[in-house]
Amino acid sequence: MIKLLNFFIELRDAILFVSCLLLSLILIVITDTDPAGPFRNVAYNVVGSFGGTLFKMGSYFRLEAEISQLRQENAALAIKNTQMQDALLENIRLRKMLGFKDKSKFELIAA
Repeated sequence: MIKLLNFFIELRDAILFVSCLLLSLILIVITDTDPAGPFRNVAYNVVGSFGGTLFKMGSYFRLEAEISQLRQENAALAIKNTQMQDALLENIRLRKMLGFKDKSKFELIAA
């Protein structure tokens, strides 16, 4: 917590500048005057991209739970894959044994 506080203290000027810049862009966007039309389009783009970045940052922190769930699912699927490979090898082995019975010159009786 102290490291985070020190981080914000060190960047307070940059944070203040960015917040003032965003405030001015938001004020431009919400005004209805037409002379600021071309600049308003730029402001829309900047505010929209910043909002998208904030959304991505928020979703980044929510991804931790999803990553944990996907790792558990991956482990379960790896176990299932191993079981399926074992079943396949056993199936191949049994088919070879059946083939041996068909190819043998001797009369074989199942025990």
